[in-house]
Amino acid sequence: MDRTFDVVARRFEPLSAAQAAVAPRRIRVLRVIDKLGYGNRLHGPGVMWLNTLNAFRQGRCEVIPCVLRTTPEVRARFAKDGIALRHLAHAPFSPWTVRTLCRLIREERIDVLHLHGFGASTFGAIAARIAGIPAVTHHHDLEPGPWYVRWLNRWLAPAAARAIAVSQPVAEAQRGRKTVVVPNAIHARWQSAVDPAQCRYLRRTLGIPLAAPVVGSVTRFHPVKDLPALVDAFHRLRAGPPPHLLLVGDGPERRALEQRIQALGLSRRAHLVGFQADAQPYVALMDVVVVCSLREGFSTALLEAMAMGRPVVATATGGMNALVRDGRNGVLVPPRAPEELAAAVQGLIDAPQRASRLAARARRDAADFTIAAHVERIEQVYEDVLGAVQ
Repeated sequence: MDRTFDVVARRFEPLSAAQAAVAPRRIRVLRVIDKLGYGNRLHGPGVMWLNTLNAFRQGRCEVIPCVLRTTPEVRARFAKDGIALRHLAHAPFSPWTVRTLCRLIREERIDVLHLHGFGASTFGAIAARIAGIPAVTHHHDLEPGPWYVRWLNRWLAPAAARAIAVSQPVAEAQRGRKTVVVPNAIHARWQSAVDPAQCRYLRRTLGIPLAAPVVGSVTRFHPVKDLPALVDAFHRLRAGPPPHLLLVGDGPERRALEQRIQALGLSRRAHLVGFQADAQPYVALMDVVVVCSLREGFSTALLEAMAMGRPVVATATGGMNALVRDGRNGVLVPPRAPEELAAAVQGLIDAPQRASRLAARARRDAADFTIAAHVERIEQVYEDVLGAVQ
């Protein structure tokens, strides 16, 4: 048997005969991504897919999600929300990927390809050219990647009818492309309050006194996130009630981070709680949320903290400049500057009224990043590229 892809059972809401007679044909989109996370844990684009795919069911498009590489656990997580993932069963650089995509385009009567990631954009652009349909590439990162990625991106750029960037800095990096900015969105639940009793329970469980300020971050433990700068800044904070550090996440830098914390004598006040499927209660504990990445196309974790009405400090790099207005809804500091980071965090701890004012504005600003608005803008891109080829 030719097992070029396998399918999770899909749930459809078919139109009645009367509806089908008058309803215009919906745009059919094959949305392809390299992977949805790191192992069994979703990354930023994976979370976006989980949050938004069902919203397209109510719109002008029918989106068929396809992933080049994934795990049964990730597929089960999407299936739990009624989202079927087409999974291509090929090796990472197999040329058979192009054949399978062409087959899917033909069988599913696809109008537009929407491509995320290097592999998807490479194979998808070739498949789109063979099939004679427009392709849209989606860009999340500022980092251009190795030389062969940059070379292929330049070679394949003319094959894309449009490029989508998650922020203006990412758009500016897509030289020579027809690029539109469509920011990521967050689930409405981040606007809801967390039960104070749950926060008190977490404090007791972690051993954080009720009066102690909590400085925290939700992130992947990766060099680009520069968590050592956060640890160094935390070490510089003055004692009031002694603050505590709360880090939610995991990654390859965890061991080195634990060693740094121990060397600075912070082990009793630093809490590394690992990856949490629901990070919202932990964010609710944080008096100041810090995102100190060296580069960032768009920080969903930062936007979620803002939506919860938490005071935020972020490095002035990439897409974070589009989210945080220094002194208006948060505080910006330069990257690789633990002293300035410490001063910004200390300033918010020492001035709770100012912190509350910034957090309230952050919450209002974050309310604009809705799933409905995101889906509407993506659908407009699909309509635009189809209109351009007709």
